[in-house]
Amino acid sequence: MRRRYVWLVFMAVLVLVVAGLVHAAGGWSEIARRVAINRLHAMTGRPVSIERVELELGRGRVAVHGARVLDRDGASTLATFGRFDVRLHLPSLLRGHIWIRDLTIADSTVNVVRTGPRDFNISDLVASTGDKPRRPLDVTIDHFAVTRGTLTLDDRVIQPQRTWRSERIEIEARDLSTRRGGGTATGSSVTAGSPVNLTMTDVRLHPIHFQASVNLANLDLALARLYTPPDAQLTADRGRLGATVALSMDAREGLRVDGDVRLADAVLVRPGRTEPVVTTPAATLTIKDLAIGTGTVDPGSLRLARLELAGRASLFDRRVSPARRYEVDGLRATAEQVTWPVTTPARIALVSRVPGGGELAVRGTARLQPAAADVRVRLTGTELAPWSQFLPAAGRVTGTAAADLAISARLEGQLSARANGTASLARLAVHDRDRTPATIERIDVSGVAWEYPSKLVVDRVVVRRPSALVERDAGGRLKLMDLLRPDAPPSATGAPASSSARPDATPRAPNATAPTNDATAPDPNATAPTKDAAAPPALDVTVRQVRLEDGAIQWRDAAVKPAAQADIGAIQLVLTDLGWPWRGPTPLRLNARAPGGGTLDARGTVNVAPVAADLRLALRGADIAPYQPYVGYPIKIAGRGSAELQLTLTSADPLTAKVRGRAELTQAAVASETGPIVSVPRAEVVDIAADWPERVRIGSVRVERPMAMVERTADGRMPARDVFVRQGSPSDRATAQASDRAARSDDAPSASVADEPTRPLAVEVGRIVVSRGAARFVDRTVSPAYAEDLSALDVEVANLTTAASTPAKLRLTSKVGPTGAFEVSGTVAAFGGPLAADLDAKLRDFTVARVNPYLERYVAWNARAGRLFLDQRVRVRGDALDARNEVRLVQLRVERAAGDHDEARQRIGLPLGMIVALMKNNRGEITMTLPVGGRLDDPRFEVKEAIWGAVRAIAIKTITLPVSWIGRVHFTRDSKIADITVDPAVFEAGKTAPTAGGREQVGRVVEFLQRMPDSRMVITPVITVGDLDALRQEEARAMIDKDGAPRVFAARFPGREAPASVEAIVAAVAADLEPPEAAAHKLAKDRLAAVRTAIKDAGVDPERVQANKDTEGLEAPEGGRVEFGLTDTLKPKRHLLAELLHKLKTLLASRRS
Repeated sequence: MRRRYVWLVFMAVLVLVVAGLVHAAGGWSEIARRVAINRLHAMTGRPVSIERVELELGRGRVAVHGARVLDRDGASTLATFGRFDVRLHLPSLLRGHIWIRDLTIADSTVNVVRTGPRDFNISDLVASTGDKPRRPLDVTIDHFAVTRGTLTLDDRVIQPQRTWRSERIEIEARDLSTRRGGGTATGSSVTAGSPVNLTMTDVRLHPIHFQASVNLANLDLALARLYTPPDAQLTADRGRLGATVALSMDAREGLRVDGDVRLADAVLVRPGRTEPVVTTPAATLTIKDLAIGTGTVDPGSLRLARLELAGRASLFDRRVSPARRYEVDGLRATAEQVTWPVTTPARIALVSRVPGGGELAVRGTARLQPAAADVRVRLTGTELAPWSQFLPAAGRVTGTAAADLAISARLEGQLSARANGTASLARLAVHDRDRTPATIERIDVSGVAWEYPSKLVVDRVVVRRPSALVERDAGGRLKLMDLLRPDAPPSATGAPASSSARPDATPRAPNATAPTNDATAPDPNATAPTKDAAAPPALDVTVRQVRLEDGAIQWRDAAVKPAAQADIGAIQLVLTDLGWPWRGPTPLRLNARAPGGGTLDARGTVNVAPVAADLRLALRGADIAPYQPYVGYPIKIAGRGSAELQLTLTSADPLTAKVRGRAELTQAAVASETGPIVSVPRAEVVDIAADWPERVRIGSVRVERPMAMVERTADGRMPARDVFVRQGSPSDRATAQASDRAARSDDAPSASVADEPTRPLAVEVGRIVVSRGAARFVDRTVSPAYAEDLSALDVEVANLTTAASTPAKLRLTSKVGPTGAFEVSGTVAAFGGPLAADLDAKLRDFTVARVNPYLERYVAWNARAGRLFLDQRVRVRGDALDARNEVRLVQLRVERAAGDHDEARQRIGLPLGMIVALMKNNRGEITMTLPVGGRLDDPRFEVKEAIWGAVRAIAIKTITLPVSWIGRVHFTRDSKIADITVDPAVFEAGKTAPTAGGREQVGRVVEFLQRMPDSRMVITPVITVGDLDALRQEEARAMIDKDGAPRVFAARFPGREAPASVEAIVAAVAADLEPPEAAAHKLAKDRLAAVRTAIKDAGVDPERVQANKDTEGLEAPEGGRVEFGLTDTLKPKRHLLAELLHKLKTLLASRRS
């Protein structure tokens, strides 16, 4: 408007000057043209040219053609006028009244150049002179018209430079005057391609007064980008703007404005970028009764009855990819009773529908001086689902939000604000496709007091019924944590997305070298703000109480086998006096139902910076079965644990903590798939004092009535041992891979740090007591299966420690089977160090027959009776073993069993029965000392072979001496017993009485049997040819004694002459007699009877001497004998008596023939 006034004045002056010149010159048009040029040049300071001037003084008409005003540079054109035609009412000039009957400007062009932010090429023309304003002349314009006008603006400030054109300017005005109102005017133009229309009524030129209406349509919003400040966060990229503005201007009352500004399809972007940040399909800004004081009444004042913004928009979060979109619908923002200077606070309000339902309402007051606002913000029924895309989580979040806050803000200088009120979330849930792994029934935040930007105080936060399904997959990834991480797409290699996808990442600035069309792009050489200048003030947060009620956690872990499953319920958590930045220990109370039952109670304080805790923990009756998969072995565990611990954590990295207290385990059991392994009705650990990572001390461990089951299957496996052979689980592999990745990362410690040796953990257990324990061993590798029971098992270990200088004392007592007793005592070196032990073991009154399944399998013998007593002294130093075994077998009796695998015979040369019999003393006991020694690290050393070697040496030594009394022992080349021979008892030929030597041998055998009470013998009669000859001679004598020698000879040898002597006749007759079979058998029987009688008379049980039913024959001239053979050494029969008799008969028959 100011510009228009300047040009009107300029034209009026021009008309008056021209009219004066014409009047003075008396119609000389050329003189008038020159005078006009000179005068205009003096007024504007710029070269002026006029083609011609037409004067019609009588009509009061002046017409100027081809006027041109150059700019100050003398080259460019400031303005051109095709025709300037004015018709005056000349008489009125005499009264000081300029009455223009008609003023027409045609084909005009004005070129304005912007040379600085506020500098133009016409600034000198429109600048105020500073003189005191004078009363203006009376001016009346009956008709004013501008046709085919053009106005250009060459903006040389922006880059690149831009020229704006307002074309087809048409103005039609009537009845304009300083004396009266009632004038009208209309105008139109096409500015930057957009039509502009102006209508004015009730126009008065001075004091200015008018009513106007301006309409603007389809203005391209992209033009605003050129004038966006360099530090602006947003600029218009495209869209259309339309406006309808009603103006009421009065010099005394000021300017009043009413109107609507309409945006359509508007897009706002960040400077230098093309991606939309805000889009709006339609928005309307409505101004009602804006009064600006410009006259004598309240000059400089401002009063706005109502300002309203209504519409809908879409907001885009470009910090993540793909961008997240937020829809704002039903937005209506109002400001009422805005005044300047401020007389009363303005009323402001903002109401908007929230995506998914609900409403946001902001109502209150605001002041412009000082700039401040007091509002109440209410959020009701707001669904979180549409907002889920803006949350830093990959999972879909649902629920409803509500808030009621009273906010008081101070907007001058540094922004400050106070907020008080409450907020809540209901039915909060995190979804993963068709699953809902996390829910919260309700969160209530009360007593909110926020002093922006530095302080936030919350009186209470209550979280009701939270529930989380926490799952870990086979690779060790926590699915719920993945859902709570930003939703950034992984790269092609599966690596995490770049930092630009994080919600807290700052959008990267465009490349400084990239071309840009934005004239307001920041200067790449500009000095960046300092870090301190850019950093927002630190926010101090205080939460007086956080209460979690009735929480639940469902843990599912597929990283272990079998998959773990644990449910924690009834979680009650109270934290008080929380602060951020963290200001110190925070009191904590926690109660929860442990998985499977039992309770957990924790009370104390926790700290985050630095990480620390001082907690008293109480665990009561917690089921240990849910933790079975983490044992790392394919076993099943059961039982309930309780503990009372005081935990003091002073550092998390490295972990430094102190633990004091006690723990208890009841009804514990460990089992494999094949059956139970161990059960413990009660175990107690007291006086726990752990100073991690340096020292762990336990006062005592007490285990009551444990029961262990050890079984060996038919194929030799021991399930109880096999299940404890750890196999790498997926969790172990995932942990190992994570450790490997951490070792290769930039954050991994350097080699000098990683390789630094750490002090070993010192462990000390004051006392371990096992009372009334039991164990059962079943071995199914033998048939029938071997089973042994240990009962009344008591174990006591004192001073068990890792300190090498302090050996632990051990004492163990137990019953073995129904009668046996086992005892171990001694010392054991510190565990974790070199192996060292000094132990004394005793086994008493063990029934040997209980191990018959082993005897039958390995030596093909069974024990019918016998008890074992063993004293063992074991000394171990590192890999050196030195053991001494004092073995005593009492009344051991064995018998053969089915099978021919006699390992004793293979290793010693005699069957086990013979060895047992020969090793017994006269009390029926076997005593021997078995030394076993060697190096455990020697691959050639085997305890079994060492024991067998000692047994063989002792057995040979023990057997050889008593056998030497009655015979001799024969050995093989490898020092095994090849044979035992016993000297026979020799008899006179044909007699039942032994010789003197025979009687001595029988006596030695009797003494042997007396000293070896379990030895048994087989006696075998041997009839010789000498015995048969003696028997035939005895028969011949009996015949001669009866019938006489000659007679008997004649009868036997008819026709032969009888020998001269009776002895010769006896010999001849005896030689012709048949071998006396009956007499020979009788002789053998009598000899056996004689020996058995002698043994029996000596007090030896005759049942220990077995008579061989088959008499043997021997071709020998001497007398016969009785042979002795130890049981199981009876040789295969050589020559039976019947064979000898048959041979003699055959010989006799051949002789007779």
